[in-house]
Amino acid sequence: MTKLNADGSALVYSTLIGGSGDDKGNGIAIDSSGDVYITGKTNSHSNASCTGPGTPDTGTACCTGVKTGTCVAYPTTAGAFQPQNNSGPMGSGTTNGFVTKLNPTGSALVYSTYLGGSSGADGANHIAVDSSLNAYVTGGSKSTDFPTTKGAFQTTNKAATTKQGSCYVTELNAAGSDLVYSTFLGGTGNNLSEGDSGDGIAVDSSGHAYVTGSAYSADFPTTAGAFQTTNNSATNSLNNAFITKVNVTGTGLDYSSYLGGSGGDSGNAITIDSSGNAYVTGQTSSTDFPTTPGAFQTTNSAAMNGGSNAFITKLNGGGSALDYSTYLGGSSGAGGNFNGSGDQANGIAVDSSGNAYVTGIAVSDDFPVTMGAFQTTNKAASGGSNAFVAQIATQQTPTATATATATSSVTPTATATATATGSATPTATATATATGSATATATATATKSATPTATATATATRSATPTATTSPTPTASPTPVAGKLTISPTTLSFGTVTVNSPKVKMMKITNAGKISRTSTPPSILVEMESTSGSPIPSPFSVTTQCSNDELRPSGKGVPTGETFCNVSVQFKPTQAVSYSGMLTIFDNLEPSEMQAVPLSGKGKAAK
Repeated sequence: MTKLNADGSALVYSTLIGGSGDDKGNGIAIDSSGDVYITGKTNSHSNASCTGPGTPDTGTACCTGVKTGTCVAYPTTAGAFQPQNNSGPMGSGTTNGFVTKLNPTGSALVYSTYLGGSSGADGANHIAVDSSLNAYVTGGSKSTDFPTTKGAFQTTNKAATTKQGSCYVTELNAAGSDLVYSTFLGGTGNNLSEGDSGDGIAVDSSGHAYVTGSAYSADFPTTAGAFQTTNNSATNSLNNAFITKVNVTGTGLDYSSYLGGSGGDSGNAITIDSSGNAYVTGQTSSTDFPTTPGAFQTTNSAAMNGGSNAFITKLNGGGSALDYSTYLGGSSGAGGNFNGSGDQANGIAVDSSGNAYVTGIAVSDDFPVTMGAFQTTNKAASGGSNAFVAQIATQQTPTATATATATSSVTPTATATATATGSATPTATATATATGSATATATATATKSATPTATATATATRSATPTATTSPTPTASPTPVAGKLTISPTTLSFGTVTVNSPKVKMMKITNAGKISRTSTPPSILVEMESTSGSPIPSPFSVTTQCSNDELRPSGKGVPTGETFCNVSVQFKPTQAVSYSGMLTIFDNLEPSEMQAVPLSGKGKAAK
């Protein structure tokens, strides 16, 4: 456990905590007084004495393996709830969780206790603290005798009979001496001996615990009216994330929902805002993970390479619907080659304005970054990973004002045109014209690549796909430059796709200029990308825009990631017919100021 000073220039304190086994800290929280709460798992014991190299007198594995002596337990305090490690002998691979509270100077333990049963591997993954200084812990347990409390929501491990794990939620009192409540939270696991685990926990001002994690069970407990009551990956023997709100006494669930698609999905961290909305982040390999219209990224960019992306999801206060949900990630690996891992998020926080902040692991060299950020290139993308931090902006709903004059009571109909400015922020103007002499106009300002609704009140979000009636036109471009873009591939053919089933293809846009001793080609601004197609409605849409609008020429000192960008295009036919379309890329090149990529695909009826 380490505490740094306010500017990160020195250690306030730093201490080791553990025994003679393998001890791991997984979660940390602080209270208003500066006390620190940590949780994790340990296989340190005090019940095995070593009388010679590898020959303990108890018949169990020696604590050190090479020395005589006595095994040292994980440190606990007098009066703690569980002073002994209940798991199997040291060296057997079994563990208990622990909960430890340190004083503000890191010089002493306020309390420290084991937490676990005797028949399996138990561990704690995350911790939260309420205003009464009670600690809330979640993790996984394979034990049948993991400590639970009378009247708790679930007092038996439903997966233990097949030696699988179950999530648990435990509230420990302020002294660390007893349980306020403790309950299992899980199903029977799957046919591959994989169960359920809690990986993130938060607590609100009333004492409700919010838990997220990974559920392999098809019968993980859900509640009526929850957003998703079915494990969408259970038939593939894979996991979905889950989000559960436990009532203040631990006797029931206020809501509980799966969250995921048909691939493997896990919830790694959770936080809440003052209104009780839950923000969850984690990792998904699903192509059909639930996203919301207008979200930043609605397609898993790594799916074609068998990889994963992070996700960020905001669930409403009742657990019944998504306020927003988005992927966050690239194509996993250098040049889009999957190298055995993927992008994932492991931590999340939210500010008073509702902006979410996430951190995790980025494998992709095309992980979304923003211009001017601290580091815009993945320096380990050729085979490793970098950490990332991202802020997800609150979705805004622009308002619109309308004036109308009419000489008849005819109801107007409307079409919309979107105009892109040089700063890549389209301004949308909707004009309604009636068949009589009534005319109404409405104007609204949207975020990048947004599609306003053609009503007096326009709602727009980033990465929304323009409809077939939208015709973006670049105006007021920056100063035109003489340069060249290369686009690969130059055409996108999606082949035959089942009706209403999306298929995504990637396209790479590169500044073809190269810096030499005699010339420095210009940077090129890529303003936006838009699709059109026929028959209407168009099945083509841009799901991921260029994350770096200014593409630099290649050369010494220029990071590779700043010379190109990747665009995701989706084909989702609605009829069993042939479609054709066009992807238009607006830029500041002279003389064209736009590039065109033909699109084609054919829909087929579902069987």
